Parts: sequence; structure tokens; C-alpha cells
Amino acid sequence: TKENRVNILVTGLTDRDKAVVSVAERLLLRWYDLLQKDLIKFLNYFGGSENEQSLYLIASVLSEKLPVNQENEVEQELPIQYESIETMNSAILIWLYVRCGYISQFSNKFNLIKYCEAYLPTPEEFLTAMKTLTTFEDDRFQVYIKYLLLLAPYMAQATDITGHKLLQEGALEVLETSITAPFEDTVIVTACKTLGLLDAEIGSGPRAANLVFSLLQRALSPSSATDSDGNAGEVSGVLMAAPCLQWLVQQQLQWKKAGKPASGLVNFQDILPAITSSLQQTDAMMRASAIAAVGMLALYEEDVRGQYFGLLRQIAFGHFEEEGVRCTALKAVVDNLLSVPESIGEDHKNAVFSSLATAITQSFPQEGGAGQLSPDAWALFVESAAKLVFGGVSNDPYLVSKLLYTFFVGPVLFSASDNASLISGASHEQQTLEASYQRVQQLLSVLFAAYVAKHDASFETLRESITLLVSDLTMAVRDGYVASSVFAQAFQ
Repeated sequence: TKENRVNILVTGLTDRDKAVVSVAERLLLRWYDLLQKDLIKFLNYFGGSENEQSLYLIASVLSEKLPVNQENEVEQELPIQYESIETMNSAILIWLYVRCGYISQFSNKFNLIKYCEAYLPTPEEFLTAMKTLTTFEDDRFQVYIKYLLLLAPYMAQATDITGHKLLQEGALEVLETSITAPFEDTVIVTACKTLGLLDAEIGSGPRAANLVFSLLQRALSPSSATDSDGNAGEVSGVLMAAPCLQWLVQQQLQWKKAGKPASGLVNFQDILPAITSSLQQTDAMMRASAIAAVGMLALYEEDVRGQYFGLLRQIAFGHFEEEGVRCTALKAVVDNLLSVPESIGEDHKNAVFSSLATAITQSFPQEGGAGQLSPDAWALFVESAAKLVFGGVSNDPYLVSKLLYTFFVGPVLFSASDNASLISGASHEQQTLEASYQRVQQLLSVLFAAYVAKHDASFETLRESITLLVSDLTMAVRDGYVASSVFAQAFQ
């Protein structure tokens, strides 16, 4: 049965053992060959929208096994009769989305445009489909609509400004209907994200902003449906709120930069209490989404920034928080410091600089204390510190000295002898540690030179930071964490 085929492949493709994955990949290609490499038959071999996630995985693996023609030609993948939107099903749309992503990543824009022209619906067909499909409530149309929306930015690659507007109109049609229709959250969120991507090309007016704002108010309404525990609807609402709010903030900023009156669009103060109350929830995903929303709103509203920047800072550097929540808060803090540094008090700035320096060094092997980070999170903290220093927001010698220490001592600490995790609490393999450090070292090697060339105060800051670095290296050599040769290398 289709269910058995799907279970066999998905189980094999997601197995931890690479040998098992390899066998599953060969089985996938064997079935593809047995079906005469008929892509439509192959996709339907595994069902439709009811197996969305599995189909996406299978399509992704097959796409990787079918290299893109690098000679600017579009291979015939779909039979002619399936090139019309009327005859496409969810499985075909999933394949088209996966394939467009693969081509955009591994080929050139010319190939992508030719593929889009050959197989994707036209903007006119897209708009007609959105107006028609939104009248259905069948669950299978949810997946269909979602993948049509996901394909819209690719359709935009092969059209003009008129086509862009038709695509945008189609996304708005979904949002407008979603206020009364029982769409799944993923469809609504996808429509908002699609609208944002299309809006990067052409601006949308107050209608779009007010539609998204109405949706946001509905999502955060206390009357939203909840499950038996009384919280599912609230979680769902906040997860929807983050992308909706992001689009609205971006829209307001674009109007402001263009000199247009943004005051006539929406009033964020009406929804701020609902968003901030979500910060008190225990669900990590919900808290992270609420933090992202508050951080974005703080970029635009000075009152919000003044009221909540301190809370975002505490969450970013609070050892009691889950790591994903901390990282989300840190991104919000750094975005605000880089975008509007003049509106943030010196006490807040100095606290961020000091906390970053502490968080970075606490994650080195010899520190062995609380608050240590996984390799990926540690890299984010270092990169955040580098952005603030090289962006001219911080001239704190202590923070700069920790970046220098990371640059010079990191190669020793992050390429230690065995495969044990060097960062307490982390479960990553040694190669993950080294990859995180290599990314950080590449960033620092480029930006240190740019920092000296760009900022007038950099020499004085570097002089003070080098004094602190000498002290740190001396202690590291004394305690046996670093060989004396590293000390010499730092001052060659």
C-alpha cells in the first residue's frame, strides 16, 4: 500500500545509520526506474496531501539525485498535460517547490527562470486559483494552497511588475478569506511570508497592512479556540503573530523611508498587551515567537523599546532560559543596538557588552561553569559581539579582548585531542565544535582588519584590549590551558 511504501522510505531516509540511508536512497531510485522515470506516477506512488511531510522528504532526495542541466536547458520533467494548474495536485506542487529551491541553490538564475516559465502557473492562473480554492474547506486544499503560495516568489522570478501585483493580490485573497474561513495556521503564516517576499519587489498599500493587522488581532484574541488544557489556541496565535508582525513592521518602515504617512496604517499599541503577555508562558516555542515579535516591534516603536529592551537583555543572558529562547532574545537585542543605538541607554549597552564577554568565555573548556552554550549558540554570541564592535556600537576594550582571545586561543581549545565534547552540556561531535569555531575565526580574521581601518578610536581600544589579552593569556599559560607558543603567536 501507499502507507507501507511511505513508511519504508521515510524510516530508511531518516535513520541515523548512513548505511541504512544509502539503502533507502537506492530503493527510492529503483522504484523511480521501475515506473519508467515517470515523475507524476512516482509522486502519486506515495500518496498526496495526506503525506505532505513524507512527500517533501522523498521529493528532496530525488531532486538531489537528478542533477540540473548546466547547459541552460530545461529538461522535460512533467508530461504536457500536467503543465496546467487545473491538473496539478499537491504532490506535483510539492515537487515543483522542492525543485525550484534546488535549482536556485545549485544552478544559475537563467535556469531557474526557464524552469519557472516551463512548469509554474502564470500569475493570472495563480490569482484565479486563489479566488476559487479559498471557497473550499476540504483539508486537502490546505496543502494545495500552501504550496501555491510558496511557489509565488518563484513565479515572480519569471514575470514583470504587473505579474507581481497579481501574485500579491492572490496572497491577499487568502488572507482576506482567512479571517472568516477555517484555514490552518501554516497556510496563513505562509500567506504572510509570501506577501512579505513579494513586497520586497513592489510596495503594497494600506489594504494589505490592515488585512494582516486584522488577522493578527484575531490570532491574539482571548476568544481564540483552545484545547482541553486551555492553551493550544494561544500558542497557535502567537506563532502566527510573529510573521504577521514582522511583515507589518517591515511595511511600516518601508512607508516611512519612502516618506509616506505610516500613521494611517495600524496602531501597534492595540496588540502589544496580548503579545507581551505571551512572554510569561512556559512553552519555549511560544516564548521565542513572542520575543521575536517584541524585538521587531521595538525596532519601530520607541516606547516599546524603552519598556522592553531590559527584559529582552535579561532573557538573552539568563542562564535559566532555554538556549533557543536566549538566542532569539539576543538577536532582538543586537538588532536594536545596531539599528537605533542612540535611543538605548549607556547602562543597557554596557550590561550587554559585559554579559556577552562573560557568556563567550564561560563556554571555553577551562571555565567549566554554569551558563555554557552549545557550539552553534556560542558562535552566535561571538558573532553578535563582533557585530557590535565592528559596527561601531561598542568600543569596550574588555569585549574586544575576549574576541582577540577567541581568535588566538580558539584553535588550541577547539581542536583538542579526543572526540569528547569540549563544551559542557553540549552533545555535538568534535567536528561540529571545529566547524563552529572555523566560522567564527573566518569572521574575526576579516573584520579585525576592517575595524582598524574604519574606526578612529580603534587603536586606543585595541591598546587597552591587548593589555587585557596579555593578562588572560598569561593566566591560561600558567594554568596549563594554553601552550606558551600560543602566547608568542599572538604577538608575532
